[in-house]
Amino acid sequence: MWNKIADLIIKYRVFWIVLVLTSTGFMGYQASKIELSYNFSRILPADDPIEQEYQHFRKLFGEDGSIMVIGWQSPGLYELDKFKDWYKLTEDIRHTEGIRNVLSLANLYKLERNDEKKTFDVKPLLTKAPESQAELDTLRQSIESLRFYEGVVINRKTNTTLMAITFNDKDLNSFKRIAIVDRIRKLANDFSVKHKTELHYSGMPFIRTATMLKVSGEMKLFMGLAVLVTGLIYGSFSGLSVLPFFLFLRY
Repeated sequence: MWNKIADLIIKYRVFWIVLVLTSTGFMGYQASKIELSYNFSRILPADDPIEQEYQHFRKLFGEDGSIMVIGWQSPGLYELDKFKDWYKLTEDIRHTEGIRNVLSLANLYKLERNDEKKTFDVKPLLTKAPESQAELDTLRQSIESLRFYEGVVINRKTNTTLMAITFNDKDLNSFKRIAIVDRIRKLANDFSVKHKTELHYSGMPFIRTATMLKVSGEMKLFMGLAVLVTGLIYGSFSGLSVLPFFLFLRY
C-alpha cells in the first residue's frame, strides 16, 4: 500500500506541489486578515443578573471606561504663557477626530440663575484664551469661587489639575483608538517639552492602548522566536538524517 501511495505522490508531484503552494498562499492570505479585538471580553454570560444590571447601567449612564486623564502639577498653573498653551492643548485635543468632549481648567462652565425660566443656565467660563495676566488673575478668582471644581478638576493645595478626555464609543472600541491616543500624547508631549514640566497619563483608553501595544509587540517577538527555534530544530534533524548517507559514502 505504501508503495502505491509513494507512486501516486511521485507521479502527480506537480499537482501536489501546486496544491501545497495554493493552500499555503490561501492560509497566508487569511492570516493577514486577522485583527485584534478592541472590545472588553465578556466574563459573565448575557443572562447573568449582574451582567444585565451592568448593561442597564451602561445604557442609562453611557459607556464606561471611555475617559483618558492627563494630570499636571505645577506652581505655575496660572502663569499666562502656560495657561494659554494649556488652553490651546485643550482645544487641539477637543478637535481631534474621535474625541467627544474635553474638560480642563481652560474650558470650565459656570451656572447662571435664570429668574425668568426659574432654572440654571450652563455657560462657558471663558470663550478664548486670556490676553493678559490681569485677565487671567480675574479668571482665577472666578474658577476658585466655583467650589464644585475643587478636588475634581483642580486641587489648590497641591497645585494640580487634570484634563478629562472623553472618547466616542465607536472609535474607542476600534483600531482608531491607538492613533487617537498617540496624537494626544504627541500634543501633550509638545506642551511638556516647551514648559519643561511633567504630565501624567491614566484612564482606561490609555491603559488599554498601552497594554495592547505591549501584547502585540510580544506576540511578534514570540512568533519570530518560534520560527527561529523551529528552524534550528528542523535543521538539526535534517543534519542528523543525512549523516548516515555521508557515512555510507565514506566507507
